[in-house]
Amino acid sequence: MNTTTSDDPIISQPRRPVDAHEPTLTAVRDSKLEDTADFLLGHPLEFINQHFDPSTPHDDLAEEFQIILVDKQQPEAERGDEDGESSDELGEDIDEFSILPVLHTVIVSPMSYERLNREVTTSEFDFEGAAKIAKSFFETRLNGDKLAAEFLLLHLLSKIRHRKDGHLSGFLPLNISGFSPLSANGVSAGDSVFDALAQVIPRCCRVPVNLSDLASVRFAPGQFLEKTPKEKIVGLSAGELQVPDGTWLVVDELGLEPGKLNEQATLNVRHLSGLVADAKIPYAHGFGAGQQVAEFPMDVGVVILSATKSILPVDCVVPIDPNAVLGNEETTAADLDKIRELIHRCRSVSEYAIPSEIEKVSTSFFTHKRKTDSTYSPEQFSLRLELARSLSLLVGSSKMTMQAWRRSGELEEERARRLAEAKKGGSSSSGER
Repeated sequence: MNTTTSDDPIISQPRRPVDAHEPTLTAVRDSKLEDTADFLLGHPLEFINQHFDPSTPHDDLAEEFQIILVDKQQPEAERGDEDGESSDELGEDIDEFSILPVLHTVIVSPMSYERLNREVTTSEFDFEGAAKIAKSFFETRLNGDKLAAEFLLLHLLSKIRHRKDGHLSGFLPLNISGFSPLSANGVSAGDSVFDALAQVIPRCCRVPVNLSDLASVRFAPGQFLEKTPKEKIVGLSAGELQVPDGTWLVVDELGLEPGKLNEQATLNVRHLSGLVADAKIPYAHGFGAGQQVAEFPMDVGVVILSATKSILPVDCVVPIDPNAVLGNEETTAADLDKIRELIHRCRSVSEYAIPSEIEKVSTSFFTHKRKTDSTYSPEQFSLRLELARSLSLLVGSSKMTMQAWRRSGELEEERARRLAEAKKGGSSSSGER
């Protein structure tokens, strides 16, 4: 059915075939944002149709793109304000965004990892080989520390699976402490770890925690005040922690120094602590006396990098080994693909079970541990179970294996030893809360 033409800028022209000599979305897709905007603005008020070639790996995404542009020239609104003066309440805000193409999504269908990545092998996946590559990759970003690298990999496989009465099943915030300002290769530890995560997970966000950012940046959504003599509320402002589910937050405390926190900084620390403890973030809405705050659950990963003990309430703390030796292994593009596929496959497991024999062993362990060590908590036991789960997934098993249960105990013993050494040495670089 043909569409009618109109002077209205949002009415499209009739469809037409794409000229063979005309730039298409195939070329636009890989170009810079400015070039893309220039190209789209050169084709106003019409659909740009791009049919995907079935031989390309993009044919599963959509049959075609249909993009319509709105004329940059906006009609001026003649409205009178309280003083009788003519004004456009939207004004410059509209003009700032008028050059950007706007996509209206009519239908959204989830895409599987295999459909988005045609090079994913359909044959038997080598879990153990990919896990070895992943550990080596993270070791190079963690000063050669094998324990910290393994904990980081296991952490990346965790996700919130269940919430009940304040208990979160699968939530595993990780604090890697004892960093120097610069890593062994002269690069900031925060930059190094963030760059590593950004290469293997889809969504990663860095959250600098220092006096300057804490005092000036809003972590949780809230009211936005217009800085005028009357200081009126003009809307709601997004927060730095307002991210989609599945995002990894790299909380960088390496720039944190002693000092006084102002009101905004205090709120930010409180909101970040709440996120680490309960995986929730407060949303402030409403205005004036009618303002309300509602907490919304989030499913995010949290990695905290610190020089000393973190200011946040995290249970799993892994001090960096200062005597670790940094290797010189290089990671290829093919290796990164294997790491990404490994993480995706492990996180996509929906059905997981603990065999009865291992359940008896773990229950017996917890009972005995509580009798011999009064400080051993249910949270520590839950942490070990989560580590054993990730270790089982790393070998491609959807059931907890005895080898994974034993390895989780070895990891926790080594972590406890490092924490004890740090405490014995008079250092507060790490600890458990």
